[in-house]
Amino acid sequence: MTKNKEHRPEDNVIVFGVETSQSAQFSKELTVNVRRGQVGRVRNGYYPSRAPMGYINDKNLGEIVEDPERLDVVRKMWY
Repeated sequence: MTKNKEHRPEDNVIVFGVETSQSAQFSKELTVNVRRGQVGRVRNGYYPSRAPMGYINDKNLGEIVEDPERLDVVRKMWY
């Protein structure tokens, strides 16, 4: 079963093969684009994903800042 059709055993196998190949290509291209975006963020000095434990993403500043509630607990946990 693909996004637009339901394929049955008696249907044309070539059409099913083309559609599954298209979905695999889309997935590969998406992986490349996401990786390129993450590398670009790192080059611009940003952290490429969510803030690590003990820190929060401040949407107003667009930066990662210390979480006053959890940072001490995380430091005690690791030190």
